[in-house]
Amino acid sequence: MGLAHSPKIVTEGLIFHIDVKSPRCYNGGSTCIDLIQKVDGTLTGNATASTEGFNFTSDGDWIWFNDHDGELLTQNISVFAWGNKTVTNGSTDSLIRTRYSNEETYALMIEGNNKIRWESWVTESPNRQDVSYNVGAFSGWNYFGIVLESTSSNAHTMKFYFNGNKVNEQSFNYSIRTSSQGIYIGGGPNGSGTPIHQLNGSVMSASIYETSLSDKEVLQNYNATKDRFGV
Repeated sequence: MGLAHSPKIVTEGLIFHIDVKSPRCYNGGSTCIDLIQKVDGTLTGNATASTEGFNFTSDGDWIWFNDHDGELLTQNISVFAWGNKTVTNGSTDSLIRTRYSNEETYALMIEGNNKIRWESWVTESPNRQDVSYNVGAFSGWNYFGIVLESTSSNAHTMKFYFNGNKVNEQSFNYSIRTSSQGIYIGGGPNGSGTPIHQLNGSVMSASIYETSLSDKEVLQNYNATKDRFGV
């Protein structure tokens, strides 16, 4: 399988991919299409799309993909996004989020302006298990990612990546729940519909794999797309 807008990225195991530069993904209006499973996403609130990415500026801005296979992943997960957080603050902002009621089954987030964050809702107690890693102060466009490499449902190695390089590796020994509430880009509601973890910024592209990418594959994806951002 090839992706005409970014043909050099890894496609094996890719189950979700959006890219604002692809007219097959976004061609105006309030609908964004996942290029892999062809699931429609809805731009909600004041979310917009432009040459500067999918843009989120206020609470309630996000893209929602209902009923997607990505919400069923519990092992060997890779989540990556080109993101630009445009506000300097200490908040936790969503890049990719699969929702379970008030929480996340798994999510790739930015914490403050210096950390990559994983949030998840697990079967063990306590149910909420979050992990952050400080990559140092960042600004502008960056390539954020987390890989979960699994040997069983509750035995994983979690790897954090920043701009194509692995920056941290640690154990994550919990069983991730599945969801039926969809994939969100840039934010999403809690169980009562109130926006939480709102991104103030933009996402150019976002990907979910049902495989654990290798260091070489992560670097390949970064190198295939970095020229857009002058890096």
